[in-house]
Amino acid sequence: MIPFAYLVLFATYMLLDMVTSDATIGWLDSLVTITPSTTACLLFFSRLLKLCRWHKVACIIPVTSDIETFIDSNILQFTQCEIFAIDLAMLLLSVLFLLLAHKHFFSRGC
Repeated sequence: MIPFAYLVLFATYMLLDMVTSDATIGWLDSLVTITPSTTACLLFFSRLLKLCRWHKVACIIPVTSDIETFIDSNILQFTQCEIFAIDLAMLLLSVLFLLLAHKHFFSRGC
C-alpha cells in the first residue's frame, strides 16, 4: 500500500511544483522526494514478498523526478517551460496510473 499512498502525495507535489514558490518547493522537496536507494529497497521487498507488477511500477514512478533533476543539473539545463511540461507529464502519469490501479484492484468484477 505504501507506494500507492506515496503516489498520491507525489501527484500532489507535482501539482504544487507548478504553482507555488521556490521556497515552498524546496521545503516540499525535502519531504516528498524519494532516493534511488529507497526505491531499490521497495523493489527488493516487492520481489521478496512476490507482489504484483502494479506495485513495482508504483515504486518506480517517483524516481522520474530524480532523473529530471539529474539531467537538469548535470547534462543540460531545462527551461522553465520544459520543467513545467515534464512536471505536468509526471502528474498525469501518476494520476493515470492510480486510476488504472484502482480500476484493476477495486472495480474488477463489479
